[in-house]
Amino acid sequence: MAEQPPKKPIFEDYGIDPAISEIQNFKAEIVFELKKAEVPFPITSREQLMTVFPKGWSMQCSMKGQKVELNAYISKMKADEFPIRTAGDVADKLASFCTM
Repeated sequence: MAEQPPKKPIFEDYGIDPAISEIQNFKAEIVFELKKAEVPFPITSREQLMTVFPKGWSMQCSMKGQKVELNAYISKMKADEFPIRTAGDVADKLASFCTM
């Protein structure tokens, strides 16, 4: 079998900084997972969001290729950040914890 080239970030083709591209991919993956799980909105608490991304659920969220556990990011969210009304809002809030 031929070796597959490494997957490059979707937005890199458009001349966007690779760090920004990585975060955009992270957001797109979160939105995809929320839609796939048919999560009802609004999400009213950290605990409710943690059921969508249970402990051990990892995603890549930095330029160093490091995978992060979403549960750790969710636990950093403050009570006043809820309710969350859309999948895009979840993605924006979790991406705010990503490092560039």
